[in-house]
Amino acid sequence: MDFFGQLFAAHGEDGVTRDPADDFWYGPVGLPGAAGMPVSAETMLQASAIFSCLNVLSRPLASLPFGVFRRQADGSKLRINNHPLAHILGGQASGRHTAYEFRGQMAWDLPLWRNAYAEIIPGPRGPIDQLVRLDPANVVLRKFPAGDIAFDVVENGRMRRLREDQVWHLKAMPFTADGLLGRPVAETNRQLASAILGVQEYAARFFANDTKSGGVISIDKHFKTPEDREKYISAIRKQRAGSNRHRDLVLEFGAKYDRTAQTNDEAQFIQTKKESAVEVASIFNVPPHKIGILDKATFRNIEQQAIDFVTDSLLPHLVCWEQATARDLLPTGQNLFAEFNVLGLLRGDIKTRSQSYAIARNWGWLSVNDIRKLESMNSIGPDGDVYLQALNMAPAGAPAEPSGQGGRDASTGAKKGNGKDHAPLPDLFGGLPTGYGYEDDAPDEPEDEEPDHGETD
Repeated sequence: MDFFGQLFAAHGEDGVTRDPADDFWYGPVGLPGAAGMPVSAETMLQASAIFSCLNVLSRPLASLPFGVFRRQADGSKLRINNHPLAHILGGQASGRHTAYEFRGQMAWDLPLWRNAYAEIIPGPRGPIDQLVRLDPANVVLRKFPAGDIAFDVVENGRMRRLREDQVWHLKAMPFTADGLLGRPVAETNRQLASAILGVQEYAARFFANDTKSGGVISIDKHFKTPEDREKYISAIRKQRAGSNRHRDLVLEFGAKYDRTAQTNDEAQFIQTKKESAVEVASIFNVPPHKIGILDKATFRNIEQQAIDFVTDSLLPHLVCWEQATARDLLPTGQNLFAEFNVLGLLRGDIKTRSQSYAIARNWGWLSVNDIRKLESMNSIGPDGDVYLQALNMAPAGAPAEPSGQGGRDASTGAKKGNGKDHAPLPDLFGGLPTGYGYEDDAPDEPEDEEPDHGETD
């Protein structure tokens, strides 16, 4: 049965007639999974693990520095701070939303819907003056026989059609068969989402009933009609519901009540919930420790796991954003490209950074100003642009320095350059030179002799 057939059928799949007051008609809309819970992009947000994964992915992408650059002929890049797109995606996306708000919501839509849409609005800043996010639930892609693409957007009960060049479309894998859309998580992972929502609803009902399960009512007599039976059961339930939960239960007609107890340990509730959260993290490619599962995280590897999160989890989304920006928002033929700066997320602790900077500074591939820039500090002026070179490092094949200008004599190994001779270098393979305090090298002491006092008479 298709979606609308399941939705508007008078009987459920189990044959039970749906009353107009049934909770089914007032619950969230979505295709039910095997666990019986309706699954949609809206209902999935009720699962804490799914919500946490989206939060973990969207916030860093919204806050990372963003820039527009031009590729130079020598392969270097030149930052263009006055480009309109640099301000739109780095400052103010539209009249109502900042770049952080816009990028954060788009980064939320992409992993959940596997599609994110924004309307391109021209204005004073040029063909792209504003980017306004469109709700993926209200966007339908249309493909015409001629190959053209359009987007139908429903807003406030009205539909309007936008051309392909009026919409900035981000999509993530897996794609539909025609490759034009990403397939939402509610479609590709519906059974897992239904199970997670079922576990969460079980917990809510369990605590709503004071952590007590139901029971069995046994009566020796039979009810005359099914209606009498339902009335009797409803009366007992009212005695145990709401403010009557802890009051005495009165049973009539010789009825007996036996509680059917089942602990959470027997139901493996905690284990099921944890394993479901781990599976959700794997779907969104998020390390479990990022959503509070620290079973395999230690203080020794948490820093490395943070770096892995950037390279394995965030990087695919960043590349998607950068390439879609170059495709749809930047003119071709000008060597322009967009880039996020992730150095802030990859930085280690202050001690590790200081050691790394010291190595880079001493070996000459970072200057003082380069280091200060990486630490978000101002330049100290031209003196900070000097790159050091170790004295014992020179290009291969470079001529020896002239006498009196430093270096060592090729024949003796003695240091030269200041007009004074120095001791030759130790012969590492032929013994140590004299004067190093070893017994073999110590000068011989003179033998004791009788003092000469001259001849005496």
